[in-house]
Amino acid sequence: MLVGSADMPLPSEVHSTTSTFLVAIDAAVPGLVEGLYLVGSFGFGEFIPERSDVGFVAVLAKRPDGTVLEVLAAAHRCRAPAASTPVLRRHPCDA
Repeated sequence: MLVGSADMPLPSEVHSTTSTFLVAIDAAVPGLVEGLYLVGSFGFGEFIPERSDVGFVAVLAKRPDGTVLEVLAAAHRCRAPAASTPVLRRHPCDA
């Protein structure tokens, strides 16, 4: 699992949040997450430690069914217990 790089080290809050999420998902459904892209304030270079949330988009290896959606929601709660309800969206082309 690659989180951050020498060219763009992650702030500790971002590293902790993304690592916790990825470890929780991989423990429940190994290989599900193929990519994790940071968005929002971090993506725009406007991240403020201890103030900004950590937004990301996960690319999955397969279309999530109900069980996988439950796993994703549980991993979200694990990484951010005080956060709002996770936004779990299916691709617009999915029926």
